[in-house]
Amino acid sequence: MKRNILIITVALILMVFTQSAFAKTVGVIMTADIGYYEDIHKAFTDDMGKDVEIVLQKPTADPMSWTT
Repeated sequence: MKRNILIITVALILMVFTQSAFAKTVGVIMTADIGYYEDIHKAFTDDMGKDVEIVLQKPTADPMSWTT
């Protein structure tokens, strides 16, 4: 019984440390070069800080770009 409790405790501790070790990535799709959207994106990136990697995509207006 004590062994099972010890194994569960160690597993939970390891899960916490591995979850915090993963990199945080946020994907952003901006539809066009609109100043309002760019201001919001700048505020968003300033608020997120340096701990998060932000991937910004600006697809062209053709339908194939929107489907991929």
